[in-house]
Amino acid sequence: MMVPLLQIFPERILNILGWTIFHSLWQVSVLGTVYALVMKILPNDRSDTRYLISLSTLCMVPLSSLLTGALFRHSLLHAGTAGIVSGTLEAGTWVKAGGPYFGTGQATPFAGLAGALPGISAYFNIVVSIWMAGVVVFTIRTAGGILILRRYRKKLVFPVEGILYGRLQGIIQRMGIRRKITILISGLANVPMLIGYLKPVILIPCSLVSGIPANQLDAVVTHELAHIARQDYLVNFLQAVVEVLFFYHPVVWIISSRIRMEREHCCDDLCIRVTESKETYARALAGVSLLGMQ
Repeated sequence: MMVPLLQIFPERILNILGWTIFHSLWQVSVLGTVYALVMKILPNDRSDTRYLISLSTLCMVPLSSLLTGALFRHSLLHAGTAGIVSGTLEAGTWVKAGGPYFGTGQATPFAGLAGALPGISAYFNIVVSIWMAGVVVFTIRTAGGILILRRYRKKLVFPVEGILYGRLQGIIQRMGIRRKITILISGLANVPMLIGYLKPVILIPCSLVSGIPANQLDAVVTHELAHIARQDYLVNFLQAVVEVLFFYHPVVWIISSRIRMEREHCCDDLCIRVTESKETYARALAGVSLLGMQ
């Protein structure tokens, strides 16, 4: 069942992917341990700092794997070149990354572990196959969510007009956002939501327009505008890419979940600074929660 994968990827690529996935297991675990310790000593009221640390840690996950893959690729290239020069290998031959050394007398950064586990590369065909299948499944899952959001954007939406339009435009100017933002009233959405990055659209549920006071509605929209001001939609996309590629590691999902939580806290803080009323925003959140359950 797994043999066709060898026809898709050369054995050298299979080895690089296999070792990269294998090493990501402990690398991401180490990152997660350090992250947990740092977050434990940080004060809870510093949401911006906690968000930045969480996002930085998540960015280190693909970077560490890219570095690992590059090191193994360099090791294989060096081994093949050294073998050709010494006459022990034919041109075009790549050395398996399964022994303690990939070159002639020169150890690689991961040589010790590779030597301790000489037979693990025999399973890389299965490991990479499972990884590819998982990437496909989670890509479909992510694409499905995007398609659902596109449906919300197109169906049962109405433009904001009159006094409400002028009031919301005033909030956009006050926040210093110069991009064109479309604000629509939605008959499908149960909660306010932001869709899109290049052409952002904010959807306001019909129930909110008539169900909460004007100042609370302004606070709700200000929260969504805070996501635009902070470029959160782009960060969320990059975050989803990391989740797809490293779906197999629970630490990635833990950090990613924390990023989403701290992101909302950051937008809450920005919203309170703009509206200058913590009480109004708290009442607005209560109103959104109550109407969303109906």
